Amino acid sequence: MIVVMRGSVLLVLAISACWTNQAPPRQTPIRIADPMEFAPRETGPLAVGGAEIHVFGAYETVAQRGFREHTRGDVTVRIHRTAPQILVLSAYEPARYRIETAPGAHLRAVIVNGYYAHKVSAPPGVRIIDLSGEGRYLAASGNPGTGSGLADGAAGLVASVEGYLGARVTSYHGCYRATSITQLENGEMTADCTDGYGGTMHEVALDRTRPELPDAIRAYVAFRASLLARCRTWHAAACSNEGGVIVIDRSVRDAGVTIDGVAVRSAMPIKHAPGSVTIVGSVTTSKVELRSGHIIRVTDQGAAPLGGRGQIAIMGDASVVTPLGGAIGGSMCGGTSCIFGRDHDGLFELLDFFASTELAGVHEVRVSP
Repeated sequence: MIVVMRGSVLLVLAISACWTNQAPPRQTPIRIADPMEFAPRETGPLAVGGAEIHVFGAYETVAQRGFREHTRGDVTVRIHRTAPQILVLSAYEPARYRIETAPGAHLRAVIVNGYYAHKVSAPPGVRIIDLSGEGRYLAASGNPGTGSGLADGAAGLVASVEGYLGARVTSYHGCYRATSITQLENGEMTADCTDGYGGTMHEVALDRTRPELPDAIRAYVAFRASLLARCRTWHAAACSNEGGVIVIDRSVRDAGVTIDGVAVRSAMPIKHAPGSVTIVGSVTTSKVELRSGHIIRVTDQGAAPLGGRGQIAIMGDASVVTPLGGAIGGSMCGGTSCIFGRDHDGLFELLDFFASTELAGVHEVRVSP
């Protein structure tokens, strides 16, 4: 609030800030430390509003299946908790969840998640959000084991749910296989947990542990979840107003590059709001129209969009680069570098992540056509 005296008149000017869906002010180049900067939390998929968030993760929901058989299993979920809550149910293999609520139970929403597509039925008034299926899941599985990588296990699922909803998870429960889940009035869960594959099933204890992810992997998982929250897909290229990414070759950068008159000194890609930008390199000057979902590569020959299939290499500390490459799915990781082959959408997703996230330990990101 600003108070101004003008003669005998007292002017009171109230200045308020509000979120909009417009592009941020043109201050170039920009690094987006918060992946949600282009999409305020108010545009998210579900307002948590203080509700509890309970998560149950499993790998499969059938007692027997053959190798490479993906049989849909039936899971009965009984809810007795009366506090307002959002329930997250996750499994790698396809499942059919049937939700039953006891009198007085307050279930606001159910989120189903996993690598294969699930089906779910719930009482009237319970919102269902389906994040199951390839290319749209928060974590491929979410069972206590790490599965194919840290980003797919319990820790990855919990971190993804928190990135998706923008709130802390209240509890996690999980096991390898479950066909019946009950949530008690106090919020604790029980389940008919079994383990094993293709042989005699045996009971296992329900696991409540949530191992923490390394910072770099947690940043990637949260970023991917935020893409789902605002775009309903991992591919940032499909988002409106997401901006583009500018990648500058080392040889050109070392010789000095400016974007709209601002010197570029970072070894990382740069995220930029959509619009016309002037890139001055060591040899050429280019005026480029940068659009959402576009990758601009700057070489000593000028600046041009990078499309089709590309290759991205990340370099830095082995303790950061190698685990991160494993979480993302690097095709070749060794020591201090990882190399990925990607189509345009996947390439943009990775570059958008590196341009949007400050990662200690990642020193440089290179792109080749």
